[in-house]
Amino acid sequence: MNHAWLLPFIVLGVLALSGCPAQGPEPAAPPVPPDSVPSPELRAKLDKAARWADSVPAGPAVATAAAPLTVESSALYRAQELAEDGLHDPASPAIGRLQSPVTALAPFPVGPREQIDWVQTLKQGHINPRADLKGETTMQVLDLDLLMSETKTMPFVKFPHQAHTQWLACSNCHPEPFQAKVGSNDINMNEIFRGRFCGQCHGRVAFSLYICERCHSVAHGASPGAWWK
Repeated sequence: MNHAWLLPFIVLGVLALSGCPAQGPEPAAPPVPPDSVPSPELRAKLDKAARWADSVPAGPAVATAAAPLTVESSALYRAQELAEDGLHDPASPAIGRLQSPVTALAPFPVGPREQIDWVQTLKQGHINPRADLKGETTMQVLDLDLLMSETKTMPFVKFPHQAHTQWLACSNCHPEPFQAKVGSNDINMNEIFRGRFCGQCHGRVAFSLYICERCHSVAHGASPGAWWK
């Protein structure tokens, strides 16, 4: 019996097992989805960023005697790092001007537990928060302290509106997460540690929840002494 008709299949099988691709026309490239094509505005940003990067002399990431690390090359490496972190816009030509947190926060005062004291940072003039994006209005500062006395054996909590309204408008906290009415908020540490009430900021961007004395600052008859000193 003539088995010549099996030869093409045998050849294909040998090629497949050996990892060699069989000859044939290459498949057509899939069409590019319309939404993956950069818009003219984005293309202009990309081109501008590319021109900025090309204008900065490349250099080693570590300075040497033969090739010192210049401000320009340092900015370029910083831009490349930020562009790859998935958080910053790689098309922004200003990305190389951003400071690292270590550099930006270096002059800020710190508290006893090596955390930045943002209230003192503001008082000392290291930062000047804007009331709006363009800086055309002023902060509406409220000088009003609230005393929270349902703290059992812990010292009472004195909440200073002034320190908060130097940063934030009232609408950031009222009516959510705090209703602006005495006795209408069931504030407790369980909820705070779950990220509600004060925990929306403290323990995240504001000082740690474990610096108890920053809030529990008013001693009473049933409370212990200054245990943190």
